[in-house]
Amino acid sequence: MFKLEKISTIVAVATSLIAADLAGSSHIVNAENFRSQNYQPQYSQTTGVQNQNWAQGLFEAKDYNFGTVARAAKAEHVFSFKNEGDQPIEIMSVSVSCTCTKPEILTKVVAPGEEGRIAAKFQTKKFVGQRGATLNVSMKKGDSYATALLSVRGYIRQDVVLHPESVEMPKVIASEGGTNSVKVLYAGRSDWKITEAKCENKDINVQVVELLRQNGRVEYELQTDIAKDSPVGQLLDVITVYTNDLNLKSFPVSINANIVQPIRVADTIEVNVFEGDTTLEKILMASSSEFQIVDFSCDGCPIEMKLDGTRKKVHQVEFSTTGMTEGKTEHILKLITNHPQQPVANIKLILNVQTGK
Repeated sequence: MFKLEKISTIVAVATSLIAADLAGSSHIVNAENFRSQNYQPQYSQTTGVQNQNWAQGLFEAKDYNFGTVARAAKAEHVFSFKNEGDQPIEIMSVSVSCTCTKPEILTKVVAPGEEGRIAAKFQTKKFVGQRGATLNVSMKKGDSYATALLSVRGYIRQDVVLHPESVEMPKVIASEGGTNSVKVLYAGRSDWKITEAKCENKDINVQVVELLRQNGRVEYELQTDIAKDSPVGQLLDVITVYTNDLNLKSFPVSINANIVQPIRVADTIEVNVFEGDTTLEKILMASSSEFQIVDFSCDGCPIEMKLDGTRKKVHQVEFSTTGMTEGKTEHILKLITNHPQQPVANIKLILNVQTGK
């Protein structure tokens, strides 16, 4: 009996000491709450909500529906946000709830005023049917950590397959245009048809060619042409394919093309020079065929250039410029060539004249 009373006294004292110690902190709890499995410290809940709010609030669009897509089709969506604060935001990691979606961080560190981008890629080659995933985006801003939740979903048809996954044209000469195609494979109804395929971009023309119709198997080719003299740059667009299938009235086919000039040269050159000094700069020009630089002109910019008059595929042109008046000015430098597809190559020339050495 003596031992039991002694043990009870020790337990009571220990319990009161724990309660007193906890009560002395900024978060008051009693011994009963401390032992409860449901107890969570107040600061964890508050901090979690605050962190969730600033990260989640960055994204205007947090959900994307791919709709119905063909199997093996390229289906990607980019979630974006703008950093309107005064601190850089780091996208630390992205995890997904389902392997049917593969995330990719396109912008690791987002400076103030810049755009952050995260791609969600639907794995249409490995999965079929209704699929969806939640992207858990872990972010950091200063000493604050946060999480944003994004989601994608869609239905992947098993009986309609694209090969390859999209129309890809990695290099299209603007003056020539380009062409490529994808195949649409179907297995099921013998009367299944593609009724139309079109792109809203006026520079893209699509023709539908039926290749096979036999024993429930149907095969089409989507022949895609990019018109001559299309705007230079990366072209990302979608071809919409329409069918007589009531369960698949239409589905998208991605098109990705890089349209370039025949002569590869920098779009912009910036030159820093002190007032009264002269500096020497170089321009690199290249093409798949030989050409000659015959002349140049520049509106109001003090430059001198020596041309050797030779025909070759790669030119390294030197020019000198003198700093006249302090300040930054922009000019258009025109290099005149005898290239049959590009007689003039335009370069934006930025002259930044500084004072004091």
